[in-house]
Amino acid sequence: MTRRIVSMILAFCIILSALPIQALATVVQNTETAVEPETIQNPFLDVRETDWFYEPVMYALQNGLFDGISDTSFSPQGFMTRAMYVTVMGRIAEINPDDYKGSTEFYDVPVDSWYAPFVKWAKEEGITTGVGNGKFNPNGLITREQMATLIARFFDAYKIPYPEETVTSTPLDIDSVSDYAKEAVLKLWRCGIFEGSGSGRFNPKKNASRAKAAILSMTIDGIVEKWFVETGRKPVPEEETKEEPQKPDENPQDEPINPVGDSDDDSDRNVVTYTVTFMDGDKQIERFTVKKGKPLSKAPDNSKTAKEGYIFV
Repeated sequence: MTRRIVSMILAFCIILSALPIQALATVVQNTETAVEPETIQNPFLDVRETDWFYEPVMYALQNGLFDGISDTSFSPQGFMTRAMYVTVMGRIAEINPDDYKGSTEFYDVPVDSWYAPFVKWAKEEGITTGVGNGKFNPNGLITREQMATLIARFFDAYKIPYPEETVTSTPLDIDSVSDYAKEAVLKLWRCGIFEGSGSGRFNPKKNASRAKAAILSMTIDGIVEKWFVETGRKPVPEEETKEEPQKPDENPQDEPINPVGDSDDDSDRNVVTYTVTFMDGDKQIERFTVKKGKPLSKAPDNSKTAKEGYIFV
């Protein structure tokens, strides 16, 4: 019996020594962090695989950026409110809502509302200054120029570099863009983040649809995630003294109030996300974030994992 046990141990050692060392190290590193990829199931009856917005909507759902207006409806042609989009931005930044409790200093943002922590975060980081007169107007439909302004301020607050400029043109309707938003619109237009309608116009006062917001959120999240991986740290703004704009009408209230409201998005509050890290020995290959209870439906690109004589596990 003893001889048989010794023989089995020797055989196991021979097999183990034949494995590539790096492959073994990868298995050990990923035992606790990696989640087996699965294809996310589409719960929305109004989002089909043939729709141009299918992938962005699935991405937003998979990464916990925002859900539908109900369990089975995404409402792609519906509009985003200011509260909804600031919440999306806070989730892209991976903030902890518990760190932003208390008054937002906007009298129209209830402290116990699902979006209050995200508005407070945006206010403290200088991403939003409201619409003037102490109001944030959470139920107001967000316009394209307001969205561009929020994104640019987010990039600036977190010191995230803009993508390389690839567009040399200027929107034909740049003169109709509010003064406070012009610089942001031009920055995002020229680096290809915020495109026009195909006619060369930006349409600054037009409200942003949920489908378009999903596309934009996927783009922004990709840029932030790349920055996250390259720097190896969470997107925490540098401590600095911010100058608050003194003009009370910096973000004019020129959008209508949402007649439906956003009570359907109550299910979005207190979302928990996890960061999944893929390692190659001591080298980090890729990091992804996933919403609690949702499958991780992506893995590092083959170009990052391919290595002759090894198998990525």
